[in-house]
Amino acid sequence: MQSLVSEFYVYNSTGRLLSGEGEVYSNEYTNLAKQIDSKRNALYFELSHEEGVLILGCSVMVEEVGGREERIVCVGKYSGYNGHESALITQFYETVSSEISHLQKLEYRLVGLWEENDISDFSGLKELIADEITVDYTFGKLLANEKVSVKSASAVNAVSLINSVFSSVGNSLESDLKFMASQYPYDTDISICPIEPNPDFELEEHVLKWKSAPHYSEYYVLLPGVFKEHESDIKASLQANNRINLSFTVKNFAFRFHTWDILDLFATSESLYRLFELYKGDVSTLVQIFKERSIQIKQMPMTNEVTIANIFLSYSNHLSQNSIFSNMGEDEALRSLFERIRNAGVKKQLDIALLKNRGLWSYVIKDTIRRIYAGRDVELLNALCSVGFTRGDYGGEKFSKNVAAALSSYDNEKLVVLLKIVGENIRTAPATGGQIFVDYISTQLRAYDLSSDLTTTEAENLDRYFNTKYVAAKQKAKTKKKQNMMMLASYGIVAMILIAGIAYVFLNGGPMAVYTNLTGGNNSAVDGNLTDQANLSYVNNSVNDSENTIQLVNDSFENSSVNGTNETSGFNSSTSGNETNETPGFVEVG
Repeated sequence: MQSLVSEFYVYNSTGRLLSGEGEVYSNEYTNLAKQIDSKRNALYFELSHEEGVLILGCSVMVEEVGGREERIVCVGKYSGYNGHESALITQFYETVSSEISHLQKLEYRLVGLWEENDISDFSGLKELIADEITVDYTFGKLLANEKVSVKSASAVNAVSLINSVFSSVGNSLESDLKFMASQYPYDTDISICPIEPNPDFELEEHVLKWKSAPHYSEYYVLLPGVFKEHESDIKASLQANNRINLSFTVKNFAFRFHTWDILDLFATSESLYRLFELYKGDVSTLVQIFKERSIQIKQMPMTNEVTIANIFLSYSNHLSQNSIFSNMGEDEALRSLFERIRNAGVKKQLDIALLKNRGLWSYVIKDTIRRIYAGRDVELLNALCSVGFTRGDYGGEKFSKNVAAALSSYDNEKLVVLLKIVGENIRTAPATGGQIFVDYISTQLRAYDLSSDLTTTEAENLDRYFNTKYVAAKQKAKTKKKQNMMMLASYGIVAMILIAGIAYVFLNGGPMAVYTNLTGGNNSAVDGNLTDQANLSYVNNSVNDSENTIQLVNDSFENSSVNGTNETSGFNSSTSGNETNETPGFVEVG
């Protein structure tokens, strides 16, 4: 065949150009040459589909005659590639041999690629063909838009596998591709090296077969056959010509035409997760998987919660868009996935997406409200308050029941907290869902005095957006409180007057002293009179003396009455007229 090589360069290990046009250290591929040397590429393969350009490169061990061993790098650029030149790679190595032997002023002997004498004649590559299943598996992973990693200690085997895949794939993937055979791993479409950390498979030393079949190899081997059989239909179905769309369509065709074969390949709960990964964006396939494998789904391990959340969202969107919400049942397999997602961030974003897409099942509403309460989550609150129902949509009734069920375990204190969260953070008029949520809380708290629990701002926001009357209730409570305080103050004044009066009485001898002073005169006078009378009876004094004594007492009383004073008590002698007028009151109390 005619060579398509348009440019060919040879570099030493420092990137110095030894052969080819361009500046010695600033050639277009100088940096690439350094990279190929550092990774010890037996083959560097890079296809730019849009430009139709293929870049091939390799790092070769050489020995200068009479000198030391060195490494040189060869890079070839092939323009006008259209996917039909299956012998390009072997032709590239033939060019490598020719260029090395013709380097000016240098007499190099080819030593090998990774080890001495691992390849003495590149023409031997033509004789090595990889096992068909190995090639199909690798091609199948590329069709599934997955990377392939292979462990191989043989540079020749590594190059031969890439050459076989390249011959099989051609340009059918219609996308950019990178294949590497190197002593150190690459993150590329195909990476083959002796120290690949997590290889899909391992090549045997001298045979292009894997030592053991990789996981789910039968599925990937199936894809190339589906692609070749339905290639025209597959490409006609592509909305855009890229690897992602090609992968989606090929896998969809495979499941459509080999449904039970694929379901049987992924029959266990453990393997079902892998099937979900393959079809996480294909709703039609997910629907069938949920239908046929609901028991396995309930037992499926949660290997990656982000993947599970995306699967849940895809399938739930299908259910919510194809059913009237009020008549939707709750898929138990779907619910089991939701309840086993533990990552708080993943769960929150899933809640928000479900509320937005009307996946309004009871467990979604319950989880949303719980997170609003526990974390005062404004983002979730806004999502809940944005749920809307159009006229004639009976989903609102079921939504109300789910809200009531979710809040049934909340006591008054928790409901107040939720109401405060709404009042503090609401900034726009809610949709029907938000109105239902707040109406339920307000109804449950109708007999509860919220006047002291809600701030003025919270009450105003609730009244503004939910048509409540919390501001008026706060004002009424404030007025009543003021009246109660005034009444208590009045009672306090009366009590203080009474207490002061009682204290005044007791400080002046008690009630009996006041009573005696007002009614009986001086105690000593009375006592004296009684004593005198007693003495009269004992000493037998004359009656005249007794009468004189009584007359003296009476004269004394009359004199005090005439002078306007009451000498029976020292209590009033120093008091004002007002205090004297109040004395009978204290007497009555005494």
